[in-house]
Amino acid sequence: MRIIPTMLAPVTMLAITACGSPPVQEETSEAPATEVMPEGPSDAMPVADAADGFLTQHFADDGEVSVATAAIDLNGDGMDEIVAYASGPMLCGSGGCNVLVLEPAGEGFTVRMDASVSKLPVTVLDSSSHGWRDLTVWVGGGGGESGNAVLRFDGTGYPSNPTVPPVTLQEEQGTVLIAQDVWDSMRKLGAPES
Repeated sequence: MRIIPTMLAPVTMLAITACGSPPVQEETSEAPATEVMPEGPSDAMPVADAADGFLTQHFADDGEVSVATAAIDLNGDGMDEIVAYASGPMLCGSGGCNVLVLEPAGEGFTVRMDASVSKLPVTVLDSSSHGWRDLTVWVGGGGGESGNAVLRFDGTGYPSNPTVPPVTLQEEQGTVLIAQDVWDSMRKLGAPES
């Protein structure tokens, strides 16, 4: 379990544009770590607001990050998970940006997906794997195949790279969670509300 501190040190970052292929992440059968934060989901704080605080700390070392989120019960437990699309100079490249799935867990969230090289839209399918709804993201560019990459839960989490097996491509999209035209309405993490 990784505990994220409540105070963040000032960080000076150079804007770097991602290029080339993302590093290949090794498959692991270990459960994703639950990150604990002092302002986790509670009756007093909606899960979406808690998720923004969590994401601010999760991406603390990645410079300026903007997000669009959608709340949906992916695993049928009656509690909404958060699907987030995160954009920033350290997160995005020609292949896309990061998509996350956050499951409320105690005072924080368990990261069930942090997938790179993902493009919009993010959709949810009627099908499910290991009790979790299947998701799609658009993938394409760099000479690879283009299409809707189907992201299936493997019992622990969703794939971290939608461009490599076991991910498959299909023509159909599901129900849109985060639309392709969301860019102008994304929220900057850590920015005071106006």
